[in-house]
Amino acid sequence: MIETRTIRIQLKTAPEQSRLLLQTMQEYTDCYNDVCQRADAEKISNGLDLHKLTYAQHCASTHLPSQLICAARVKATESIKSVISLRKKQIQLHQKRLKKAEKTGPSSLPKLHRVNFVPFGMMHARSGLIETPAWFPSCMFSRKGKSAIGS
Repeated sequence: MIETRTIRIQLKTAPEQSRLLLQTMQEYTDCYNDVCQRADAEKISNGLDLHKLTYAQHCASTHLPSQLICAARVKATESIKSVISLRKKQIQLHQKRLKKAEKTGPSSLPKLHRVNFVPFGMMHARSGLIETPAWFPSCMFSRKGKSAIGS
């Protein structure tokens, strides 16, 4: 068995190097967010399709090397696939609860689940009109402010 050790060090950089590192981190985050937004808008989760859709633009608009552009896309693809599977599980769970309510009556559901189910795409239009179920994570409503590196 191979033992892996992780060492954490603090970089003490010159002001110019710090500025370049921050610029690189910001451009990486922008690439990640752009791929996520396009994937959600185009309903694409395939990594190759996302690569064809975004790579040329990111090469032209950023100073990142191609390896970092591809790494941001791969990370975004993983995130999108995770969100899609989470959405499917939540919809299945909601449908099971609705079937149970049809058999036993609406009073068997918690009060929060007695509202009409509104698909994810319609949430923005009715945001003030319904209560969202507790199992529906807030991360599905907006990606604004989220980043790949936690900045």
